[in-house]
Amino acid sequence: MAPHLRWLFLQFLLLLLEFSSAAQAQGNITLGSSLTPQGPNSSWLSPSGDFAFGFRPVEGNTSSYLL
Repeated sequence: MAPHLRWLFLQFLLLLLEFSSAAQAQGNITLGSSLTPQGPNSSWLSPSGDFAFGFRPVEGNTSSYLL
């Protein structure tokens, strides 16, 4: 592999690592804080992918959601 391709590949891996750590930084919520849905089909997947939960709007009530 040419040296410039190795350098490009290394930069790509570092970029992926940066995105991965940024996503993990938002993995916990503190006691007393709240979650607010961003849209009608918002969900939160566990880091392992074993479970998830989401928000679904209650029909006829725009300020209430089912969990």
